[in-house]
Amino acid sequence: MKIAICDDSREDRDALRALLEACGHGFEIREYGSGAELYADMGYVRECGIVFLDINMEGMDGLEAAGRIKAECPKVHIVLVTAYVNYALDGYKVKASRFLLKDDLERTLPECVEDILREERVVDTPELPHQHEVHRKTRQLCHGTDHREGDFRPEVQIPGSKAAVHIV
Repeated sequence: MKIAICDDSREDRDALRALLEACGHGFEIREYGSGAELYADMGYVRECGIVFLDINMEGMDGLEAAGRIKAECPKVHIVLVTAYVNYALDGYKVKASRFLLKDDLERTLPECVEDILREERVVDTPELPHQHEVHRKTRQLCHGTDHREGDFRPEVQIPGSKAAVHIV
């Protein structure tokens, strides 16, 4: 998964990168020192699964950058990272996925990342466990029987016609 880190503090970017690397998922990580620098690289941001944004930055702050990114990439997970809890409510305005305090990242970042990865795996899973049951129920409805095995193509007879619709 591609990740962007945007913070005007080199020290905070380094700390966040180290924590992300310690998660052990082999993330591809790019760092940015300002919201404008991040927004200028929207080609990369569009491919990101997560964007970590400091809120309090000069020029284009994290909230403005988050709003612009979400407008173009509504599915990207924005995680706002700041030292100031009073910005938490502003995160809702930009539809941030999470809000993390810098002084608690060692505890909260791994859980945040795992939650987002779980969410993405659910979205990306090609066949969910319950889909077999849905197919079985569809067969029951179409034929009035329970066909569990074999090459089966349910069909529905069209009333007043000799034609049938095959459900694939």
